Order: sequence, then structure tokens, then C-alpha cells
Amino acid sequence: MYTFEKHYTDLLAPYYTRVYGGREQNYRRAREILIEFGLNPDVRNGPGNAADLGAGSGFYSVPLADMGYSVVAIDLDETLVDELRQNAKGFSISLHLEDMLQFQKHCTEPLDLVVCMTDTIAHLNSMTEIQLLFDSVQKSLHNEGLFLISFRDQSQDLTGPQRFIPFYSDDSLIATTFVEFQPAHVDVTDLLYIRDTDGWQMKVSSYSKLRLRTEEIKQCLQAGFTLVSEKNLSGMTYILCRKTSETRSEFGISEH
Repeated sequence: MYTFEKHYTDLLAPYYTRVYGGREQNYRRAREILIEFGLNPDVRNGPGNAADLGAGSGFYSVPLADMGYSVVAIDLDETLVDELRQNAKGFSISLHLEDMLQFQKHCTEPLDLVVCMTDTIAHLNSMTEIQLLFDSVQKSLHNEGLFLISFRDQSQDLTGPQRFIPFYSDDSLIATTFVEFQPAHVDVTDLLYIRDTDGWQMKVSSYSKLRLRTEEIKQCLQAGFTLVSEKNLSGMTYILCRKTSETRSEFGISEH
């Protein structure tokens, strides 16, 4: 079991879409990112098969399907999968309540594109599991297939008041995140203040996620991919890479 599973079940999942700004804002942003990386079907050779790993409520699954892809959407949280099921009506999206390390068994054809976004890879238990995931993605793709990931580089510690991160607020919900940095992981505590008929109530839950560093992610990718593009957008690192048959590719890793 992953540490985030109980955190999502007990606290975050029912509020997930809301605290991230709502469906339409995230659909629009995802579409902009996909187009920026040249993944819209008009630029590629027409729509194809895609997988969205850690799909959540569908921030990327729905835009991908709307652009013409047939999407396999994988997530471990039942509440979010149920929400995506409602959002996916009318789209070519196949939903699976599943560990993303097992996504291959739900893909009946080679994939043109795999996406794993919004720090999802940090929810795995170890860098070994990240390597296993990347190896599975490489095997699932067509030759020249593409893999897009995004994550937050945690190379630098946050200290003192920096560890308190205001996340979201409206007239009945306030979300704040508190982070504590360890050598190999980050302890995350989410605090939700929810207003109901009895006034404001506080809900709190914590979990640990991997402390990711860009160079380490690139090292995991170089065994089966070549770098296409790398960008930093709004504090997130985005890497687009292409499947290669080479056992070790040049991946622009800094020499130390």
C-alpha cells in the first residue's frame, strides 16, 4: 500500500478537483501544455492510443480524448475514478481502478503516447519503482512513441515559514499544505478548513512522497528514451522523451 492512498481516501479525494481550480481551468491548461509539446493530433500523424497514469479526475484524460486520442486512464483512488467516469461520458476513455505499475495489462495495443503528470511519480515508494514504471512505459510504446511527465524538483529545501504553502481558498474551503524535507522523501501535511452549518471545521492528514531531483529522473529515463524537450512551467519540470531501442541514450545529464 502507498502512503498517499489513505490520505486521499480520508481527506483529499472529495476536494481534489476543487482545490486544484476546477475541471474547466485544468482542461484548458492541460490542452495548452499538450499543444506546446506538439502532442495535438494536427501536429502529429493523427490521433492514436494514449495512457494517462495517475489520471485522477481526468485533467489530462478528457483533453486527450477531446483531441482525438483513445485513452486508457489509470488511478488508484475510487472517488477520483468515479468522478472521472462522470466526466468521461461521450469520450473514448477506458477507466481502470489500478496501481499504475500494472497499467500494461489494460493496454491491448501499443501506445503512441503515455502521460504521467502533476508529480504523480513522487507517489511511488522508491526510485526503483520509478525505474520499473519507466521500463513498463518504454515496453508499452510504439517505436518512436512519446512519454510526457511532470514533477516538482525538490532539490532545494524549504525552511521556516516557506514550508507553509497556501493552496486554495473560497468562501467555504481553505487548503494549506505543510512540507518537511528529509534526504529521500518529503513529508506532506494537508490542512483543510471547511465551513458547514456548524461553522468552520478542520481536517488534517499526512503522507510521504519521494523527493525528486531532475538529474535522477533523467538517469532513470536514459535506459530507454531520448530527450525531446524539457521545460519548467509554474514551478513544475516537464520532460518529453521518445522511445529508443538503445540501451543507454544521451539524455543531457549534467556532469558533476
